[in-house]
Amino acid sequence: MLNKIRDNSGSVLVLSLWILTLLSLTALSLALKARFELKLTKYQWDDICLLQSAKAGVVHAVSVLSKHRAIGYSALNQEWAHAPALFEKLSMAKAKLTFARDTQDAMGERKRFYGLADEESKINLNHAPKEVLEKIFSMEPDIVPCLMDWRDKNNAVLSSGAESRYYESLPNPYSCRNGPLRSLAELSLVKGVTPDIFDEVKEVLTVFGTGQVNLNTASPAVLEKTGLTGSLAEKIRMFREGEDFVMGTEDDGVFESLGSVLQRLNHLYALTDEERVSLNHCLQKKMLCVKSTCFRLNMMVRTFDSRSWRRYDIVVSPYQKGLQPLYWSEVL
Repeated sequence: MLNKIRDNSGSVLVLSLWILTLLSLTALSLALKARFELKLTKYQWDDICLLQSAKAGVVHAVSVLSKHRAIGYSALNQEWAHAPALFEKLSMAKAKLTFARDTQDAMGERKRFYGLADEESKINLNHAPKEVLEKIFSMEPDIVPCLMDWRDKNNAVLSSGAESRYYESLPNPYSCRNGPLRSLAELSLVKGVTPDIFDEVKEVLTVFGTGQVNLNTASPAVLEKTGLTGSLAEKIRMFREGEDFVMGTEDDGVFESLGSVLQRLNHLYALTDEERVSLNHCLQKKMLCVKSTCFRLNMMVRTFDSRSWRRYDIVVSPYQKGLQPLYWSEVL
């Protein structure tokens, strides 16, 4: 009888231990789930804070740009282009924002500026004429008719071009846009544009703005592709750098109007006939301007504890009604 009681007691003890183990595992599971849900809630809250802070950053950038609307030109010595006090580690809503752009100087050195990037310092793919496109895609000339087919409104195929029939026959088919490109990334869909070619040309291209290139902000490489001679593009760079040979400072030379460009350059550098002809050609074709309408925000947003961050690529215009960006993308 005693042995039977002992056997039953042992069974109860084992069963109790199993129950305690199961309860412990259940408690641990619930604790881990609660911790995960807490972290998830924190990340979701961070996402909301980062997004709202980015939207506040857009309002801030447009406000800075709006101060220059009454000025007849846009130049790199204005505060929208570089002002660390306005664009570096700016506390906004629930996060810190930094607006930065990296550029190369005449010596090929990378420099960081805290501010916005001018979209009209680049060539607009939606407006660039054939002669300009041929300079951009000189490494693969057949891209030019394909791009012109992509952006025109019809399905008539240009010589060496491509329309919807070609794109719809691909293993992963898609339709030809037959209209303006909506983002620069769309260029990679055009026949002949390989990843290497895209990387080679993307820094000088845009799909935003009026289609004109700003003489006060464009690089010599961009200016040369509009049709200006290489020597004239370099003289424009020297004029803009001023006496300190640094762009974006108070002594910068600035073109306040297109009508003053030829006279000012000729006075300083005695332009050659070839340089004058190339400048007049670009002016007559209305390829150049001195005031910009669209700007890019390369925005880094971090929560105050730096645990969460997002990078946004946004294009805005101070002339756009309301505060709706022309383009918004989260950069992964």
